[in-house]
Amino acid sequence: MIAFIHDLDIDDLPAAVVRQVRDCLLDLVGVAAAGSATRLSKIAREHACHNLRGSAHGARLIFDGRTVSPLGAAFAHNVELRRGEKASPFFA
Repeated sequence: MIAFIHDLDIDDLPAAVVRQVRDCLLDLVGVAAAGSATRLSKIAREHACHNLRGSAHGARLIFDGRTVSPLGAAFAHNVELRRGEKASPFFA
């Protein structure tokens, strides 16, 4: 499976698959953007910044820029996505 992923070239994929992947990625960014504006998301980002700080192997918060631990980023981004998914047709 790993070799398949590493050897995969976008030109080898059917056009319909590429369109669907692009639509899903665009939706993901939109959902995260919508979710990042919520009060709960701001609380989650602050919690991650104060209690789940980054290190040399930190992760940057999307739409925020601060670095936290990978666990902190996963937590904060999960909240953003869960809050924003209500507006997405892919989660209907």
